[in-house]
Parts: sequence; structure tokens; C-alpha cells
Amino acid sequence: MQLSVWGRWPRLGKARPGIRLDWGEEALAVEIPAMIPEAAIFPPIFAVANALISATVSWVISRLVLRENTARELLSEALAVQAREEAWIVEGYDESDPSIKVSDNRKLEEEPRSGKFWLRRVEVRAVLDEAEWNSPSEEPFGFVGTRRAWIVRNEVRGQPRPGPTKKHYPALISSRGKEELCGWIERVRSANTKPLFLLFRTLSDKDLDMLRPLLLQLAREDIVRILARNDGLTSESVRFLEGAVASGVGIW
Repeated sequence: MQLSVWGRWPRLGKARPGIRLDWGEEALAVEIPAMIPEAAIFPPIFAVANALISATVSWVISRLVLRENTARELLSEALAVQAREEAWIVEGYDESDPSIKVSDNRKLEEEPRSGKFWLRRVEVRAVLDEAEWNSPSEEPFGFVGTRRAWIVRNEVRGQPRPGPTKKHYPALISSRGKEELCGWIERVRSANTKPLFLLFRTLSDKDLDMLRPLLLQLAREDIVRILARNDGLTSESVRFLEGAVASGVGIW
């Protein structure tokens, strides 16, 4: 856009550089570039700012939804793992005669076909009771049916921790049950990793509240020791669980 300004020049005795003057008055056209209106500059800036704000809000909301969904998924996984019938207790065990050791009875079967002792298949949560986990060897017990089994409580010894369970049994767990417990711990530890910015955390302290009961139960030293055997847990997850025990209420 250009503006034209018209005026008259007075009579001058000589010409100015770049301007042609004759004797007498002469109309002179001067073209001046027009300024760009402010209204033409700010709308694009506002549009970009609005787009950035909208994208930021959407990202924050998506992170919060991800946190909640992750906590719920981990809780569902924990309940599912505990409900799997991937463990056994020794039936026929008499608390008045605590001399039985699983390691001394390698031919235990799931049905009471012969002998005094036999194995009853139970949910994983049934062997996560208050009695101490102990195993004399890092080798597997053998096969129970089609499942490879590991001794988690070779014998009932000492006073169990306070809890609702009244009777405790020697116990085993299958490879699948052990792997799923370890896998769940690894996922919780990974989700709880603290990044540089808090919004990048997959789990918040509040979200972890629903996972604490099982996580702290698995953080017992005797359970960690047996789960960590044969590379069942990474060193990072072992430290994660040890920190939970050391702090008493968790490391979060």
C-alpha cells in the first residue's frame, strides 16, 4: 500500500539532488510506504499461543489419566497374580510335629495316594502368609504334575509374624507363580522411577497407596531373598524392596 502526498514547492534558485525543479511552482508527488497495522500482526501470535496452551493442557490431562490407569492396571495384575493356583501347601502336616521338611520328601504328589503327606494346590496368596520363607537350596524342588516347583517354605519354624493366619504350612510355588510375582514387582519399580520432572512420573505417591499392602508384604527380607534367586529379580528391584523395608512405610 502506498500513500501519495501532494504539495507545492516554492521557487528555488537551484535544484536539490534527486529532485527536478523548474522555475515556477510545480506539483510534486511523494510516495510513502504505509505502516503495517498492529491488528495484522497480533492475531497470528495469539493463535500460536492458544495452540501451545491447548497442547500443554491436553498433555497434562493425558499424563494424569495415564497415572490413574497405570495404578489400576497394576492393582488388577496384583489381584490376578495372587489368585492364580500356582502354589502348594503340604497337607497332613501336624503343627505338634514340625519335623517335616519339604526337601526330605521329594516324591510328594497332589493327591493323597500314599504316605502321610501330600500337596494341595492353592492360590499364590495362600503362601504369602506371615510364616517365614526358607529354602535350603537354589535348585528347584522338581515337578508337581506338569509344573516345575520351587520350595518357598521348607519347614515351619520360629514364631510367625502377627497376622490373621492361624495355621501355617510348608509350601512351594510354581515357576509361573514366581515369575509373575517378580514381573509385577519389576513393573511397579519401573513405573515408580522418579524422572527429572514430576509430571513425567507414571505413578504418583497417592496412586501407590493402593499397591502398598502387597508390595510391602513382598518386601520382607526372607521373600526377597528367595524371589531374587536365579536372577528372578533385578538388582534395582531388590534395592527398591529393601528400601521399602528400611523406611517402614515404603520408599516413596
